[in-house]
Amino acid sequence: SIQIFTTADLMNKTDGARKEWAEFKTAVLSKNIAAMLEMMKPDVEIYRGGKTLSISLPYSAFVAKPDREFITALIGPSNSVLQQIVQMDPIRELRLSTEIGMGVVYKFPDGKILNEIAFFPFNGRYRVYEVAFRERDN
Repeated sequence: SIQIFTTADLMNKTDGARKEWAEFKTAVLSKNIAAMLEMMKPDVEIYRGGKTLSISLPYSAFVAKPDREFITALIGPSNSVLQQIVQMDPIRELRLSTEIGMGVVYKFPDGKILNEIAFFPFNGRYRVYEVAFRERDN
C-alpha cells in the first residue's frame, strides 16, 4: 500500500475562477453523466424526497456504474436538477464553513423543484457538495 499525505491548502483552495455554474449547467443540459460526476465531491449528498443520496461505493466503481436514483435526481424527466435549471437561473451567494472553507451556493428562491446547489473546493476546483430539493406536500 501507499500512504499519501496532503494539506488543507491543496484540498480547499481553487484557482479563483468562477466557472463552476457554467460548467455544471452545460453538463446537466447535455446530460453528460461523466462530466457531471467529475464535478461532484466524493462526499456529495443529494437531499430529495426525504432521502439522502450519496456515493457509497469506491468512486471508481460508482463512476463505472452510477446509481440510477442519483442520476435521475440530476437529469430525470421530472423533479430533477435538469428540470429546474431549464426553468430559471439561480442566485449566487457565498457560504463559509469552518470545516470545508468558502463555498458558492446557487439558490432557487422561486423554484418549485430545488432549494439550492452548493459547491465547495476540492482538489483545486469548486465541486458539487450538496443538492437540496424542495420538500413537497404530498
